[in-house]
Amino acid sequence: MGASLALITSAYIAQTGMSNPQNMKVVLLGCPRCTDYDFAMWHSINFPYSYHIIHAHDYAPRVPFFDNIDNISLYHPRTEIWYNNEMREGDSFVICEQTDQPFCSSKIQNLSTPDHMHYFNIDIVRWSVSGCPKNREDFKPIFGTHQRIHIEDYEFENSSPVSYLLASVVIVVVVNYL
Repeated sequence: MGASLALITSAYIAQTGMSNPQNMKVVLLGCPRCTDYDFAMWHSINFPYSYHIIHAHDYAPRVPFFDNIDNISLYHPRTEIWYNNEMREGDSFVICEQTDQPFCSSKIQNLSTPDHMHYFNIDIVRWSVSGCPKNREDFKPIFGTHQRIHIEDYEFENSSPVSYLLASVVIVVVVNYL
């Protein structure tokens, strides 16, 4: 639920004037659907640096399940970054500008709890027990290892200077004030 809280908190920070969404960087890992359509659209329009990262068959981003019949579903803001692999250093990823559509991670049927507990080749549960890696000698940054890629006119670079905070179960890049 950490990613959901980070998403809602980013909106709160913007709405209360503590920071302009143009100056915020929001990266969510394994975030469940937690907003209505209007909120998802508002966030997508107002937060230019907002990414929703999904590991392969992670079940959490698919819940609650999308209801195509009654259209009473919850939604994700854009942009989805889908790693359909082990998320090891150098592994490829796909950028999907639209989320909750029958492509990218939404096309996966066999969902997985272990994929929710492993991001960037780190077992989140074991990691949380062993303490914050920034305080350990063996710390190696998990972000910033990918090359810049260009898709259409969209540029994404993981090596930008942003502060990352891993919560114990799911994580989130909190917010970067300028």
